[in-house]
Amino acid sequence: MGRGAAPNLDFTGLGGKCIDYGSGKVTVEPGQSKTFEVEMATPKDAARVRECQIGDVDVLEG
Repeated sequence: MGRGAAPNLDFTGLGGKCIDYGSGKVTVEPGQSKTFEVEMATPKDAARVRECQIGDVDVLEG
C-alpha cells in the first residue's frame, strides 16, 4: 500500500526571495517516484518565479 506525503514548495524569484508558496498531496508506492503538479497560491505572480524549492514534507498517515 502506498504512503501519502504533502510537500510544501516555495516559489522564489531573483535573489532567492520567496514570491509564493504551494502544497499538494500525493500517494507513492514503496520504491517508486511520482511527478505531480503543485499550484501556486497566487498564480498571477508566476512570471516572477525563477525557481521552485521543496520545503517541509509532511507524511500523511492512513
